[in-house]
Amino acid sequence: LGQVHNKINEISKKPVDIGLSFASLASNVALLGMPIKKAIEIESAFTGVRKVIDGTDDQLKQLREDLIDMTGVIPKTATELIQIAEAGGKIGVPIDKIKEYVDVVAKASTAFEMPADVAGEAFGKIGAMLGYEITQLRQYGDIVNALADSTSADAKNIIDITKRTAGVMGTLKFDIGTIAGLASFADQMSVSSEVGATALNDILNGIRGTEMGLKILQEKGGYGLIEIANKFKKLEGVARTKAIEDLFGRGEGSRMFEKLIN
Repeated sequence: LGQVHNKINEISKKPVDIGLSFASLASNVALLGMPIKKAIEIESAFTGVRKVIDGTDDQLKQLREDLIDMTGVIPKTATELIQIAEAGGKIGVPIDKIKEYVDVVAKASTAFEMPADVAGEAFGKIGAMLGYEITQLRQYGDIVNALADSTSADAKNIIDITKRTAGVMGTLKFDIGTIAGLASFADQMSVSSEVGATALNDILNGIRGTEMGLKILQEKGGYGLIEIANKFKKLEGVARTKAIEDLFGRGEGSRMFEKLIN
């Protein structure tokens, strides 16, 4: 956990551009020659966009053309980009921002080898639950990319854990680096992103349920877990086990916290 937070500090000191972080996709994409789907397939997919994005007929027509044009610089089909646009519309991204949203999520989808609809749904939920603007989603994607490159965590799992824990982490008002860092930590400590998310939710809910624990998390973020773990290290044997189970129950949270202590 300490290593993850140190990496976050390194990342935070550098200006990062998602276009560069995601393997300079734009400069290489033209070589892929991705075909554009037939007009009828595109129009059928775009029906979903029309249902969730408010705009005039001219604005929607321009958006459809823009998404088709983007296939020339992003290795996604028009239909895939339309799926991402629809996901953005469902969380309230306005029509004048939807192209930028699609750009961020499509590059993440490509870099992290996630299906377009899965990436769109995940980034949409993360954005909605954490109240992120597009620039914050772009920053989040960069941090995930850096963590996946420098730790044993998997980018797809970091994103899935973030999506599953965004509710509690949002209430604690953690910054973007802390959120991505804790998700990375949970992935490295677990056999799957589902188990990691369950454990992290158990730990954070248990700690914030106490006055002292809540104060530590609010003041120190992810580093607060290290401080709390050090307090538990002072306990031994049955006393430690009982204290952990009293706070986190007997599920995944307790098992992850034991690993953190040890």
